[in-house]
Amino acid sequence: MARRKASVNEDMTIDEVARRARTTTRNVRAYQSRGLLAPPRLVGRKGYSGAGHLDRLRLIDDLKTRGFSLESMRELLEASSEQRTVADLLGLARSLSSPKEAVEVLTLDQARALFPKGALDDARVLIAAAAMRVVEPCEGGLRVLRPRLLEVGRALASTGVPLLVALDELRSLEERMRETAAGFAKLFRRHVWKPFAAAGYPAARWPVVREAFERLWPLASTAVDAAFATAIEGKLAEEMASLEAEARGRR
Repeated sequence: MARRKASVNEDMTIDEVARRARTTTRNVRAYQSRGLLAPPRLVGRKGYSGAGHLDRLRLIDDLKTRGFSLESMRELLEASSEQRTVADLLGLARSLSSPKEAVEVLTLDQARALFPKGALDDARVLIAAAAMRVVEPCEGGLRVLRPRLLEVGRALASTGVPLLVALDELRSLEERMRETAAGFAKLFRRHVWKPFAAAGYPAARWPVVREAFERLWPLASTAVDAAFATAIEGKLAEEMASLEAEARGRR
């Protein structure tokens, strides 16, 4: 008897589910070994994954980009035995996604016109920008993936800061911000999620947990903006005073 035609939702091989989740088969196996992802459904010696596996992989990716460690994700996903909770978690992580910036394509001539003359002549600039996912090469020129970072780089270049230096500073800033994001994620895990888990994931408290999770993004953003504004104001004032003193000493 002929085998039923495989459903793209319920009968995906590990390669297929990894491809659809935009990850690797190695990651899929690692998540399964750490208890983050259920094992595949076995048919003979062949393992198949379903839509639930795909949803879980996407959720893991969402949480990973927000600074959650594998251990904190495992604790967060312990409630996955309740279908309602899984659906809430999926919606919850995705609700924190930042507004997507409009993607545009620039020809190389258009890109060069945005920057000081010769700023894009060094091939290392485009390589660095592509590595940071600011732009990516495409047919016709460059696809701008992060317009705000492109604008920051353009503004810094217009003041005389070399683009390679500006990109390196932005890369360093993003690394520090990932550490900051991880800190806020730990606050949520320790002071909101763990008490919720210890109480047995009561449905009545889920709205409170969800609200706390949804508020994390704007609260963290406000805190970072306020802290950075104070830090940059003080540092620039200190730097300017030092430069003025240096200039007076040379007169």
